[in-house]
Amino acid sequence: METTVGETFVNALKPLKATEQLDLGCVLRHGAFEVLYENELGITVGKPETALMFFFLRLLARLQSSGTVAAMDIDAYGKAL
Repeated sequence: METTVGETFVNALKPLKATEQLDLGCVLRHGAFEVLYENELGITVGKPETALMFFFLRLLARLQSSGTVAAMDIDAYGKAL
C-alpha cells in the first residue's frame, strides 16, 4: 500500500502561504501526516495501521503547545507507533 505523502503532495505544499498551509492530515487506509514549516519543509508520516492514533497524538501535541490541552508527555505515547 502506498503512503499518502508522495512527491506530488510535497510539491503542492511548498508554495503555500501561511494562511493556506496544511499542518495535519489523516487518511485511514493510507496513513497520517504532520507537516512542519520551518527553514525547510518537514513531513512526518504515520503508518496506515496507526494512522488515527498518530493523528490524534500529533493534534494533542499541537494543542498542548498552544496551551489549550493539559500537559502530558504525548511524545512518549507516540514513540510506540
